[in-house]
Amino acid sequence: MTILNYARLGLRHKDEPTRDKALQKILDAGNKGAKITSRVLGMARNRSSGLEPTNLAKLNRRSARLLEREMSKYRISVELRCGAVPEVPATATRSSRCCLTLINARQAMPSAAVC
Repeated sequence: MTILNYARLGLRHKDEPTRDKALQKILDAGNKGAKITSRVLGMARNRSSGLEPTNLAKLNRRSARLLEREMSKYRISVELRCGAVPEVPATATRSSRCCLTLINARQAMPSAAVC
């Protein structure tokens, strides 16, 4: 909003000092937004890259429920056979993305491919 408001101010006022002030405020707000975005992305990268003990069976069951709900709309059944699996060092976020990838792949298929 800061950027938009100062852009409007600069457009409304024809005198150079007011425009320069508005442009400086826009630049300052843009730099502040870039710093915030950079920090958030940095935290997300650090959080998602660390391996942690992950129960793959539990993660797979949870993902399968999500996948089953989505796929049932297209008359596709999901069957999960998962025995006892020890916890393994993994990144739950990355592992969960597999499920989303399958959902996205189905949605990208033409409707003629549905059986």
